[in-house]
Amino acid sequence: DEESMLVKRNTENLEAFNEYTQGRYFWRKRTAESIQKSIEHFKHAIELDSTYALAYSGLADAWAVLPGYSNVAMAEVELKQAEAANTAVRLDDNLAEAHTSMAWAYWISLRDVENAEIEFKRAMELNPCYPWAHIWYGNMIDAWWHDREGKKREIEKALECDPLSVVALNNLASMNS
Repeated sequence: DEESMLVKRNTENLEAFNEYTQGRYFWRKRTAESIQKSIEHFKHAIELDSTYALAYSGLADAWAVLPGYSNVAMAEVELKQAEAANTAVRLDDNLAEAHTSMAWAYWISLRDVENAEIEFKRAMELNPCYPWAHIWYGNMIDAWWHDREGKKREIEKALECDPLSVVALNNLASMNS
């Protein structure tokens, strides 16, 4: 299984892959304009390959964070985010990114913390070093159960995987202030 995961291609379409990669680049910049650009890139990747689960996951993640960086209300994007996450999981049930997107949809859009936790744990089982699973899970357990130490552990795990993650570093800094 590990060997097949190493050689697995999520799309055979190089242009779709490039659109996805650009989408993630703009998504990480965290401005209203850059997140809108990421949505355009993810949608274009999906147009090029309608079975590209990573592109659906990226689109779900972009919808998830857009309200925090713009004047778009969460109510405007909840359904879009949940649909994109659900499609990602349906297309590839072994993709940590898809389960992380689905976890966010359960937590924020559907207000179902029990299933959100199941999805976060599935994501971390599939890829223990996917930083967003740890960051968002840490935020959820702090917000829901007021588990600051648990959040700190998850953020530190995210930083082990991605030491330059601005979001993880900001989370950790805000906990220490």
